[in-house]
Amino acid sequence: MTSQQKIIAQGAEATITLNENIITKNRLQKSYRIPELDNRIRKRRTKKEIKLLTKASSIINCPLPLGGRTISRENSKNKIASEVASKGGKTIHMPFISGKKLSQHLNEFPLTKQKQILKQPDKMFQNSTTQK
Repeated sequence: MTSQQKIIAQGAEATITLNENIITKNRLQKSYRIPELDNRIRKRRTKKEIKLLTKASSIINCPLPLGGRTISRENSKNKIASEVASKGGKTIHMPFISGKKLSQHLNEFPLTKQKQILKQPDKMFQNSTTQK
């Protein structure tokens, strides 16, 4: 980790850092797993997450994971997965979006309103991106 990187979240599966305006999610090695199995699991989970993020970006306004460079939405699906696989496949880079986390916003509402919001993510993201 460089001096400019700041850890913004640490969990059992990954460390999430912020460096300038790029978020990096690095899946952690598990010492209790056989190394070959651990590598396969982390690569597979990273690829699946990238595919889900890419699919979500075609439905709602959200950032795409970055390969070595910014990749357009039209050709992103296969290109991102192949770039991640060629770089070890256990790290995701994304643009940073300033503001509160979704969980922080949701906690401000009663449970019934939270459920209603989660059923309409496209409308919520469209409203938050147009209000600047």
